[in-house]
Amino acid sequence: WLEVANYIEENYDTDCLKTVYLAGDGAAWIKQGRHWIPNVKIVLDKYHLNKYIISATDNVPEMRSDIWRSLYKKDLKQLKCVFDDIMICADSPQRVEQINKTWQYIKTNWEGIMNSYDTRYIGCSAEGHVSHILSELLSSRPLGWSCFCHS
Repeated sequence: WLEVANYIEENYDTDCLKTVYLAGDGAAWIKQGRHWIPNVKIVLDKYHLNKYIISATDNVPEMRSDIWRSLYKKDLKQLKCVFDDIMICADSPQRVEQINKTWQYIKTNWEGIMNSYDTRYIGCSAEGHVSHILSELLSSRPLGWSCFCHS
C-alpha cells in the first residue's frame, strides 16, 4: 500500500482528490488500503458478489432478482427476509452452509456494496480483463510465453 500511496502522491494533486474508489473482493488486505490512501471508499466488485449470490441460490435461481432488488434499494432488513426464504428452500447441509456464507459475506461487505451504487463510481473492469487475458492464453489455440532474465 505504501507503493500505491506514493504513486498517487507523485502522479495526482491529492488536494483535489475528492474520492478514491478502491474496488475488490472484500479481502482484508484490500480494505487495508483505506489506511494508506486518502479519501478512499471501498467498493465490493459485483463479479465476486454475483459469484456468492449464484452459489447460494443454485436451487432457487428465481430468487436472485429479489436479492438484487433488496441490494439496489439498500434495504438490509428486506434482504434478510429474502435470505430467510432462501434458507427454507435449502436442499442440503452444504446449501445451508453456502447460504450462511453468502449472507455473512454480504453483511461484512455492506459498506462496499452500498458504495458500488454511488453515482460517481464508474466501475472496475479488472476481473473482466483478467478473465479475457486468461481465456485468450488458454484457448484452443493457446499462446506461448517465456521469461527472459537479463544479467
